[in-house]
Amino acid sequence: MNYTDKEIIEEFRKRVTPDHELNQLYQLVNDFNNLCNLVELEYFCDGGSLLGAVKFGTIIRYDDDADFIYIKNEENQKKLEIVFDLLRQLGYRVFYQIATGGYQIVPIGQYYPFIDIIPLYKKKKTYYLPKIIRNNPKFIVKKFTYNDLYPRKKIKYGDLTLWTMNNYKDYLDKSYPNWETLSVYMGSHSFNTAIEVAADYSKTHWTIETKKLPENISKFTNYKLKYDTLKKLEFNPHKPVRRDDQLNWLRINIV
Repeated sequence: MNYTDKEIIEEFRKRVTPDHELNQLYQLVNDFNNLCNLVELEYFCDGGSLLGAVKFGTIIRYDDDADFIYIKNEENQKKLEIVFDLLRQLGYRVFYQIATGGYQIVPIGQYYPFIDIIPLYKKKKTYYLPKIIRNNPKFIVKKFTYNDLYPRKKIKYGDLTLWTMNNYKDYLDKSYPNWETLSVYMGSHSFNTAIEVAADYSKTHWTIETKKLPENISKFTNYKLKYDTLKKLEFNPHKPVRRDDQLNWLRINIV
């Protein structure tokens, strides 16, 4: 179906994610980022979150999830379990995703907003996305080299600083053609029924394109963090402690 520019803008307006959900997502991303940095777990901002960070410097106004990938190995799994335990203490639930071998983090009692954490599987010198994603024709980028990922680079996400892959612009060029001048509606998940999601994943992405959207639609600026992650967990990152003591503190929390 062909839409006029006016109709397209109106469709985007109707599907803007409510501010309170965007603030929840912003807090969740902040908590995840702080805890990954605490345990030195290397992640890469991915997907629509990376697109929003690079294009708008923040959350895309009509999105309601965040996307991250990490390299799956024994050390990272241990670090991730620590992060998950601390997130549970902050009021989140962690779900295992059977199809991808990844995880989803959601505020307790809610279905969204959420974070998707997808593993990369290493084979020789190449890092692969899960098989179910590699087999999906919608995904153009299915594997990464070491130089695609490292050294990691910092990006702005509102007032936060996140980590992403080294060749993130090449990744965006392949994943979202003409991303600098076109906008693609990809969420919000609240506009899809469980039946639609279960029947066909592609139905969760409404694909219309338009010229760069007006600022009040495309950019979320109402940043509000309710609390400081580490202070709420009663951990003082500024207090001089030995690394062993930090690890012991983390071990206590996962017993």
